[in-house]
Amino acid sequence: TMQIREDPKQLFAAYVDGFPLKWNMHFFPQSMYCDLLFRHANNYDFVGHMDQGFYGQLQNMTSKFGGGKKLSEAFDKVFDLSSQLSVGRGNGNVGTETQALKHVKNYFTAASVRRALEYFAVDYIRLGLEIPGWVDDILEEESEVFAN
Repeated sequence: TMQIREDPKQLFAAYVDGFPLKWNMHFFPQSMYCDLLFRHANNYDFVGHMDQGFYGQLQNMTSKFGGGKKLSEAFDKVFDLSSQLSVGRGNGNVGTETQALKHVKNYFTAASVRRALEYFAVDYIRLGLEIPGWVDDILEEESEVFAN
């Protein structure tokens, strides 16, 4: 176990393997929320995605549901929305909220990527989500290792 604790990729792989044993709300398949979201998504006034257009979606949500300044103030407090939009990120989320893109290759292995995709396949299929490009990068790196 000492080797696992010292290797972030192995530690994260062990964590991914244990997901189903104790689901965390951040890692639970999103399509299972809201009375099986995939069944009812078309009935919602707004369904957003934390993808490249995230800030633009927040801006649209503020326009649609703003009702004063409370929502836009909350988005500014949490996401720094006004600043992000002023630097042209309305359609260009770069992961500044979590810095996730900087870390995925430090933690994911090809095996843990495949395992996570097994868990969240229902989201990608039922909600029509795109698989992030970094997934292909990690899987491609593994295939290059075995090709040599």
